[in-house]
Amino acid sequence: VVFEKIKGVNLENIVATLRWAGCLMIISGCAQVVYKIWMGVGKGYWAFIFPALCQLIGLIVLSRYAGDNQYDNNFPVVVLIWFLPPAILPLLAGVKLAVEYRLVTVSLKSTLIGMKIILPRAKKFLLYAFFATGVTCTDTLVLALSGNESLGISVSGQIAEYFVVSKIFTMLFFMFNAILISVGPTLTGLYITHKFEEMKRQVRLLIVIG
Repeated sequence: VVFEKIKGVNLENIVATLRWAGCLMIISGCAQVVYKIWMGVGKGYWAFIFPALCQLIGLIVLSRYAGDNQYDNNFPVVVLIWFLPPAILPLLAGVKLAVEYRLVTVSLKSTLIGMKIILPRAKKFLLYAFFATGVTCTDTLVLALSGNESLGISVSGQIAEYFVVSKIFTMLFFMFNAILISVGPTLTGLYITHKFEEMKRQVRLLIVIG
């Protein structure tokens, strides 16, 4: 329904694209564990540098590819080029981390014990993460369904404009989110040591900055 409203879209290409993109996004989601490991070993900066590096690689390859080919006829290939670096490169980094920290020697029993400790705490964030994902992942679908080509409202044009504008604000959000994640351990330390006044002062400062 969504793609039929966008003029000039080849539905066969869309089906192929969804297959490629879906598989690669699943791999990318699993690869997020690598970023969490970096956070845990005190190298959290790589969790921000690496995604940016993956997107930069995809952008460079796409810019060279666009100079010799037409996007319309090779849409699945374009999506493959864009999603491949975030899916493959973190996995390679994960192999390096597994060897460096001997993660491959962790037993199944110790893993299950760790999950029993982590999951009861993690489930408290599940509802928040579910709603946040719902908000951030449905905007484009709503925009695609709201257009009306018969009234001269170009759905593809709206989506393109929306993504350009949203990328500008996403960059600012990403920068502030990096600040929040970096001060998280500090706030946790203040809470554990019962330095509540200092913790409140820093929280208020972050709210003002935000």
